[in-house]
Amino acid sequence: MDLIIILEYFYCFLASIRETSKLPNGLISLQKQLLSTLLKNEKVKISSVDEGIIKIRNALCFRKILHVLDDVDEPDLVEAIVDMKDWFGYGSKIIVTTRHKSLLRPQLGHEVHEVEILYTIEATELFNWHAFGENNPISEDYNYRECSEELIEWCRGLPLALQVIGSSLAGKSKEVWRSAIEKLRDIPTNKIVDKLRLSYELLEDDHDQNLFLHLCCFFVWIKKDFVFGY
Repeated sequence: MDLIIILEYFYCFLASIRETSKLPNGLISLQKQLLSTLLKNEKVKISSVDEGIIKIRNALCFRKILHVLDDVDEPDLVEAIVDMKDWFGYGSKIIVTTRHKSLLRPQLGHEVHEVEILYTIEATELFNWHAFGENNPISEDYNYRECSEELIEWCRGLPLALQVIGSSLAGKSKEVWRSAIEKLRDIPTNKIVDKLRLSYELLEDDHDQNLFLHLCCFFVWIKKDFVFGY
């Protein structure tokens, strides 16, 4: 008779790693969150990062886990998490999202997926979920449909823009939608600007930031292929 071992499956999503890790005891806080998930919300006490690593290793015990690390910017953190892969059960997955592609190393077996801008159909679905709460809104109101198409075109397939603008207009009148379009033609929404500013500030050095500004100022409305070949 064959012995069948069933591994209990766990999942853990650690959001905003970059921001949390920079807070006082931020890394310990992330370790506590992971351990709390593994131990089914049991209260966890950790006095140091090293202690947290040991407790996480003991808690994993080759369990099957889906572990998602959102917005990582420090290579040491990526290596620490990936180096824990031997502690996980067979079939476990570690997903890391980062603005720095160089943090991931294909030569070590890391599979890299670069997220691209959304096509029109995908962009429309994402916008509709945030603006109307469903994929294909029942409303056939021409004014909403016309405004939606114009806003989706303005977002240029950028998921963040689609999410922020769609959410901000949810449940609002047609007049508010039309007013938003007029404002966006001249001034982007603050939330989008703040998020994009973060990507700019995370560039490696002054040279990269100056190059970014150069491209933004001198290639407005120019197609991406032309800029890349410039």
